[in-house]
Amino acid sequence: MSPSSLYFARKLYIANIVYVSFVSLRADRRTVDSDHTTCINNGECSEASGVSGTGVAWIKPAGFDVAKQVWCNFDNGVTYIQIRKYGTVSFNRSYVEYENGFGDANGDYWLGNKYANILSLTRTFTSGFTLMKSSGFVMVYYYDFVVLDSSSNFALQYSSSSSSQYPLAKGQPFQAYDTGSACAFTLGNGWWFGSTCSSGSLNGQYPVDFGAFSGATTTRIGIY
Repeated sequence: MSPSSLYFARKLYIANIVYVSFVSLRADRRTVDSDHTTCINNGECSEASGVSGTGVAWIKPAGFDVAKQVWCNFDNGVTYIQIRKYGTVSFNRSYVEYENGFGDANGDYWLGNKYANILSLTRTFTSGFTLMKSSGFVMVYYYDFVVLDSSSNFALQYSSSSSSQYPLAKGQPFQAYDTGSACAFTLGNGWWFGSTCSSGSLNGQYPVDFGAFSGATTTRIGIY
Protein backbone atom coordinates (compact mmCIF):
# COMPACT_ATOMS: atom_id res chain seq x y z
CA MET A 1 0.00 0.00 0.00
CA SER A 2 1.25 3.43 -0.93
CA PRO A 3 1.50 5.82 2.04
CA SER A 4 -0.22 8.46 -0.08
CA SER A 5 -3.41 6.47 -0.72
CA LEU A 6 -6.36 8.55 0.45
CA TYR A 7 -9.69 6.95 -0.31
CA PHE A 8 -12.35 5.01 1.56
CA ALA A 9 -13.63 2.00 -0.35
CA ARG A 10 -17.30 1.11 -0.29
CA LYS A 11 -18.39 -2.30 -1.57
CA LEU A 12 -21.90 -2.53 -3.02
CA TYR A 13 -23.28 -6.03 -3.47
CA ILE A 14 -25.82 -6.01 -6.30
CA ALA A 15 -26.97 -9.26 -7.93
CA ASN A 16 -23.91 -10.99 -6.49
CA ILE A 17 -21.59 -8.59 -8.31
CA VAL A 18 -19.23 -6.52 -6.19
CA TYR A 19 -18.82 -2.88 -7.16
CA VAL A 20 -16.24 -0.74 -5.43
CA SER A 21 -16.75 3.01 -5.28
CA PHE A 22 -14.06 5.33 -3.97
CA VAL A 23 -15.06 8.31 -1.85
CA SER A 24 -12.52 11.11 -1.74
CA LEU A 25 -11.57 12.09 1.82
CA ARG A 26 -9.04 14.86 1.35
CA ALA A 27 -9.04 16.35 -2.13
CA ASP A 28 -5.56 17.80 -1.72
CA ARG A 29 -3.95 14.41 -1.01
CA ARG A 30 -5.66 11.68 -2.99
CA THR A 31 -4.21 8.83 -5.02
CA VAL A 32 -5.23 5.29 -5.83
CA ASP A 33 -2.76 2.41 -5.88
CA SER A 34 -2.58 0.20 -8.94
CA ASP A 35 -4.24 -2.61 -6.98
CA HIS A 36 -6.96 -0.24 -5.71
CA THR A 37 -5.85 -0.64 -2.09
CA THR A 38 -7.23 2.26 -0.06
CA CYS A 39 -6.40 4.11 3.15
CA ILE A 40 -6.90 7.30 5.13
CA ASN A 41 -3.37 8.65 5.22
CA ASN A 42 -2.05 10.56 8.25
CA GLY A 43 -5.32 10.19 10.12
CA GLU A 44 -8.04 8.01 11.60
CA CYS A 45 -11.82 7.74 11.29
CA SER A 46 -12.49 11.30 12.44
CA GLU A 47 -10.48 12.57 9.43
CA ALA A 48 -12.98 11.14 6.94
CA SER A 49 -14.99 14.28 6.27
CA GLY A 50 -17.83 13.84 3.82
CA VAL A 51 -18.40 10.17 4.65
CA SER A 52 -21.39 9.12 6.76
CA GLY A 53 -22.61 6.00 8.49
CA THR A 54 -20.37 3.14 9.57
CA GLY A 55 -17.96 0.88 7.74
CA VAL A 56 -14.46 -0.45 7.30
CA ALA A 57 -11.56 1.80 6.30
CA TRP A 58 -7.79 1.55 6.12
CA ILE A 59 -6.04 4.06 8.38
CA LYS A 60 -2.38 5.01 8.46
CA PRO A 61 -1.74 7.83 10.95
CA ALA A 62 1.79 9.19 11.30
CA GLY A 63 3.85 6.62 13.18
CA PHE A 64 2.08 3.53 11.86
CA ASP A 65 4.51 1.15 10.14
CA VAL A 66 1.65 -0.34 8.10
CA ALA A 67 -1.90 0.64 7.25
CA LYS A 68 -4.47 -1.02 9.50
CA GLN A 69 -8.06 -1.90 8.75
CA VAL A 70 -10.61 -0.69 11.32
CA TRP A 71 -14.33 -0.25 11.76
CA CYS A 72 -15.36 3.42 11.77
CA ASN A 73 -18.38 5.36 12.90
CA PHE A 74 -17.96 8.27 10.50
CA ASP A 75 -20.88 10.26 11.90
CA ASN A 76 -19.28 10.51 15.35
CA GLY A 77 -15.61 10.20 14.34
CA VAL A 78 -15.09 6.97 16.30
CA THR A 79 -12.21 4.58 15.56
CA TYR A 80 -12.74 1.12 17.04
CA ILE A 81 -9.70 -0.63 18.48
CA GLN A 82 -11.71 -3.71 19.46
CA ILE A 83 -14.93 -5.31 18.24
CA ARG A 84 -16.47 -8.67 19.04
CA LYS A 85 -19.84 -9.60 17.57
CA TYR A 86 -19.56 -13.18 16.33
CA GLY A 87 -17.33 -14.92 18.86
CA THR A 88 -15.48 -16.69 16.05
CA VAL A 89 -12.01 -15.24 16.71
CA SER A 90 -9.98 -16.51 19.66
CA PHE A 91 -8.78 -13.77 22.01
CA ASN A 92 -6.53 -16.16 23.91
CA ARG A 93 -3.44 -14.74 22.20
CA SER A 94 0.19 -14.11 23.01
CA TYR A 95 1.57 -10.74 24.10
CA VAL A 96 3.12 -10.20 20.65
CA GLU A 97 -0.15 -11.00 18.90
CA TYR A 98 -1.92 -8.43 21.05
CA GLU A 99 0.87 -5.97 20.30
CA ASN A 100 0.49 -6.31 16.54
CA GLY A 101 -3.24 -6.98 16.31
CA PHE A 102 -5.35 -9.80 14.92
CA GLY A 103 -8.76 -10.60 13.46
CA ASP A 104 -10.82 -8.93 10.74
CA ALA A 105 -12.39 -5.48 10.95
CA ASN A 106 -15.49 -6.84 9.22
CA GLY A 107 -16.01 -9.08 12.24
CA ASP A 108 -14.04 -9.64 15.44
CA TYR A 109 -10.65 -7.95 15.85
CA TRP A 110 -8.05 -6.27 18.07
CA LEU A 111 -6.26 -3.36 16.41
CA GLY A 112 -2.96 -3.92 18.21
CA ASN A 113 -1.50 -2.31 21.32
CA LYS A 114 1.32 -0.55 19.51
CA TYR A 115 -1.18 1.07 17.15
CA ALA A 116 -3.57 1.96 19.98
CA ASN A 117 -0.59 3.63 21.68
CA ILE A 118 0.22 5.76 18.64
CA LEU A 119 -3.42 6.70 18.08
CA SER A 120 -4.11 7.62 21.69
CA LEU A 121 -1.16 10.03 21.81
CA THR A 122 -2.19 12.04 18.74
CA ARG A 123 -4.75 14.07 20.73
CA THR A 124 -6.97 13.84 23.83
CA PHE A 125 -9.37 10.92 23.49
CA THR A 126 -12.42 9.61 25.28
CA SER A 127 -12.88 5.86 25.02
CA GLY A 128 -16.35 4.36 24.90
CA PHE A 129 -16.80 0.73 25.95
CA THR A 130 -20.02 -0.81 24.62
CA LEU A 131 -21.47 -4.12 25.82
CA MET A 132 -24.65 -5.49 24.25
CA LYS A 133 -26.92 -8.51 24.46
CA SER A 134 -30.49 -9.19 23.40
CA SER A 135 -31.95 -7.86 26.65
CA GLY A 136 -30.04 -4.59 26.79
CA PHE A 137 -26.76 -2.72 26.54
CA VAL A 138 -24.47 -0.40 28.45
CA MET A 139 -21.94 2.23 27.39
CA VAL A 140 -19.14 3.29 29.72
CA TYR A 141 -16.80 6.22 29.06
CA TYR A 142 -13.17 6.57 30.12
CA TYR A 143 -11.85 10.10 29.79
CA ASP A 144 -8.33 11.12 28.70
CA PHE A 145 -7.77 7.54 27.58
CA VAL A 146 -4.15 6.65 26.75
CA VAL A 147 -2.36 3.39 25.99
CA LEU A 148 1.30 3.93 26.89
CA ASP A 149 4.18 2.53 24.82
CA SER A 150 6.00 -0.80 24.91
CA SER A 151 8.46 0.36 27.59
CA SER A 152 5.54 0.27 30.05
CA ASN A 153 4.08 -2.88 28.47
CA PHE A 154 1.27 -0.77 27.02
CA ALA A 155 -0.05 0.29 30.42
CA LEU A 156 -3.45 1.96 30.50
CA GLN A 157 -4.11 5.50 31.74
CA TYR A 158 -7.31 7.53 32.02
CA SER A 159 -8.44 10.38 34.25
CA SER A 160 -11.94 9.22 35.23
CA SER A 161 -14.87 7.12 34.06
CA SER A 162 -18.64 7.49 33.78
CA SER A 163 -19.36 4.53 36.08
CA SER A 164 -17.64 2.85 39.01
CA GLN A 165 -19.35 -0.44 38.13
CA TYR A 166 -16.94 -1.05 35.25
CA PRO A 167 -13.44 -0.61 36.67
CA LEU A 168 -10.30 -0.63 34.56
CA ALA A 169 -6.91 -1.20 36.18
CA LYS A 170 -5.37 2.25 35.73
CA GLY A 171 -1.59 2.19 35.38
CA GLN A 172 -1.43 -1.58 34.96
CA PRO A 173 0.51 -3.18 32.09
CA PHE A 174 -1.17 -5.22 29.42
CA GLN A 175 -0.96 -8.93 30.20
CA ALA A 176 -1.35 -12.08 28.12
CA TYR A 177 -1.05 -15.78 28.87
CA ASP A 178 2.70 -15.73 28.21
CA THR A 179 3.56 -12.76 30.47
CA GLY A 180 3.16 -14.60 33.77
CA SER A 181 -0.26 -13.16 34.60
CA ALA A 182 -2.45 -15.59 36.53
CA CYS A 183 -5.56 -13.71 35.37
CA ALA A 184 -4.62 -13.87 31.69
CA PHE A 185 -3.72 -17.55 31.96
CA THR A 186 -6.84 -18.51 33.93
CA LEU A 187 -9.32 -16.40 31.96
CA GLY A 188 -7.71 -17.13 28.59
CA ASN A 189 -7.33 -13.62 27.22
CA GLY A 190 -5.16 -10.51 27.22
CA TRP A 191 -6.15 -7.40 29.19
CA TRP A 192 -5.18 -4.74 31.71
CA PHE A 193 -5.73 -6.82 34.82
CA GLY A 194 -5.60 -5.48 38.37
CA SER A 195 -4.78 -7.34 41.55
CA THR A 196 -7.73 -9.68 41.04
CA CYS A 197 -9.49 -11.12 38.01
CA SER A 198 -12.98 -10.37 39.30
CA SER A 199 -13.82 -7.42 37.02
CA GLY A 200 -13.57 -9.48 33.86
CA SER A 201 -12.45 -8.26 30.46
CA LEU A 202 -13.91 -7.30 27.10
CA ASN A 203 -11.50 -9.85 25.63
CA GLY A 204 -12.72 -12.64 27.93
CA GLN A 205 -14.51 -15.85 27.13
CA TYR A 206 -17.45 -15.30 24.78
CA PRO A 207 -20.15 -14.27 25.69
CA VAL A 208 -18.35 -11.62 27.68
CA ASP A 209 -18.59 -10.65 31.35
CA PHE A 210 -17.23 -7.26 32.38
CA GLY A 211 -17.96 -5.35 35.55
CA ALA A 212 -21.69 -5.33 36.28
CA PHE A 213 -22.61 -6.63 32.81
CA SER A 214 -22.68 -10.33 31.99
CA GLY A 215 -23.28 -12.31 28.81
CA ALA A 216 -22.42 -9.62 26.25
CA THR A 217 -22.57 -10.93 22.69
CA THR A 218 -21.26 -7.70 21.18
CA THR A 219 -18.45 -5.56 22.58
CA ARG A 220 -16.73 -2.49 21.17
CA ILE A 221 -13.90 -0.27 22.33
CA GLY A 222 -13.97 3.00 20.44
CA ILE A 223 -11.90 6.16 20.77
CA TYR A 224 -12.95 9.61 19.66
